[in-house]
Amino acid sequence: MTTSAPQPGGGAGWDRPDDAGPSGEATHPTTRTVLRRSFRAPLATPGGTTPGDAPAPAGTAVTPVPGTAAPDARPARRPPTTAPPTPSTTADLEDSLRARLGLRALGARLHPTAVLWGWLGPLVVTALAGLMRLSGLNQPSRLIFDETYYVKQAYSLLTLGYEGQWAEESNPGFARGDYSGLSTTADYVVHPSVGKWTIAVGLKLFGADNGAGWRFSAAVVGTLSVLILARMATRLFGSALLGTTAGLLLAIDGIHLTESRTSLLDVFLMFWVLVGLWCVLRDREWSRSRLAHRVASARTDGGGEGLWGPPLGVRWWLVAAGVALGLATGVKWSGLYAVAVFGVMVFVWDTCARKAVGVRRWAAAGVLRGGVPAFLALVPTAAVTYVATWVPWFTTPQAYRRQWAANLRAGGEPVPRGWLPDAVNSWWEYHLVMWDFHNNLDSEHAYEAHPAGWLLRRGPPRCSGRTRHPRPRRAGRSGASRPSSPWATR
Repeated sequence: MTTSAPQPGGGAGWDRPDDAGPSGEATHPTTRTVLRRSFRAPLATPGGTTPGDAPAPAGTAVTPVPGTAAPDARPARRPPTTAPPTPSTTADLEDSLRARLGLRALGARLHPTAVLWGWLGPLVVTALAGLMRLSGLNQPSRLIFDETYYVKQAYSLLTLGYEGQWAEESNPGFARGDYSGLSTTADYVVHPSVGKWTIAVGLKLFGADNGAGWRFSAAVVGTLSVLILARMATRLFGSALLGTTAGLLLAIDGIHLTESRTSLLDVFLMFWVLVGLWCVLRDREWSRSRLAHRVASARTDGGGEGLWGPPLGVRWWLVAAGVALGLATGVKWSGLYAVAVFGVMVFVWDTCARKAVGVRRWAAAGVLRGGVPAFLALVPTAAVTYVATWVPWFTTPQAYRRQWAANLRAGGEPVPRGWLPDAVNSWWEYHLVMWDFHNNLDSEHAYEAHPAGWLLRRGPPRCSGRTRHPRPRRAGRSGASRPSSPWATR
């Protein structure tokens, strides 16, 4: 029995192109063949011989078989070594370049069985994640941890269009459906409104007097993040098993589960950063495929690709990533870190790709052909998206600090940055106030922890509990967001 070697650019689960040679196993592989193909090794040795046909080592005496002619005593002449054939067509050259860039061949298709498991596995773990996150959201039936800010601010956005101030000790009444504690005086908040508008979707669907309404949006977003991660890992590793495992690990992770069942902002920040990473990975595939095609076309046409290689055109996947990261920053400013990190990743990947395909001045090309267009696609889009998330603030005169510059001007006082329009100046002043708050926040609490100890889970934060002064190293019966307590908020 002979075994065919895996096809170049394919790997486990990839079929041959339509013009491949006849092979029953490659043309009609069974499910078992697809699943085990990555573990198989070719039986043929280099040169086209099988292990049993390998020539004897030099200097070894060969005994003739009785009744046959004696072999030539002279050492066998080694066949001449030939250089690998040079690609003669654009398609051949493009396939060669795609192999250098880690892409599959142009004609390769994913086997239907691999496609099925690539979706079925992630969908199963997503269903498990949804069951764990969406059941029993009304427990606990009171606002816990920072839900006291974000849920009530979300209700205020629905009612007033801006965050209003709430009376002290208004949480019990809010849980019973008594919203009389909300005033029309604008409240000073230190996070943008995207996450709170997302929470407001759940309040609109299920009401603001129950835990299901408060936490529905967080649970849905947490569930969707499991699907995105599983599919991302499936494409990244080329393995449905590894992708499903990645999704399962996130589905049962205690911190992710707790955040998905608590109406805080962090799960929305995580979701949009994950969407941004998905778009960046899709841009990597697209840009490398485009680079291989354009370089191959330029070289076979005889014109050459120049010193810096060909341009790639508009990178729409990076534009989509900019939108996602702008929304992440509109949840919390921590999204800015993702913009910076992903931008560096794209630049490094582009530069390495141009070097791999043989662009002569690949370093300069990485900057001018890769870095600058990628920057223009990603960063301005993220900035415009972030500013767009403030449209409700701009259109609501009663919002916090919305009339700051106009009031100074009306009172005859000097207006800093007076050359700016009043609305833009007030918006910038609000950001300066937020910046000052985040840089000077030093209030202590029982569960504060230095980032160096986060991976060691020293002193997990308490999300829910009834004692007024909890011990700092013990978790409440329903609120430790530690991985060993996945049902933390129940």
